[in-house]
Amino acid sequence: MQAMRRVAMVETLRMDFTKVAPDAYRHLLQLEGVIGAHVDRKLLHLIKLRASQINGCAYCIGMHTDEALRDGEQLERLLLLDAWEEPCRQRSFRRAEAALLR
Repeated sequence: MQAMRRVAMVETLRMDFTKVAPDAYRHLLQLEGVIGAHVDRKLLHLIKLRASQINGCAYCIGMHTDEALRDGEQLERLLLLDAWEEPCRQRSFRRAEAALLR
């Protein structure tokens, strides 16, 4: 399988959190590490992408979509993520929820 190359971002980064709030950013990365230790990598991408959709950050949506695709996530799952509450799409998120609550 051919490796996917990183795509140039369409949106520009509005603020650099590493400079604006370095401690908060460091804690966010630590939290991501804790969550990532308990859920599948592809599922972690879906969680981050869904959070970005809820936050409405176009830059983050693009970044997390690119990362997920490069890690082998299916395009269909990414496109349908916004409709995850439909019963047929809930299985992955229910697994994530269960893993985080253990």
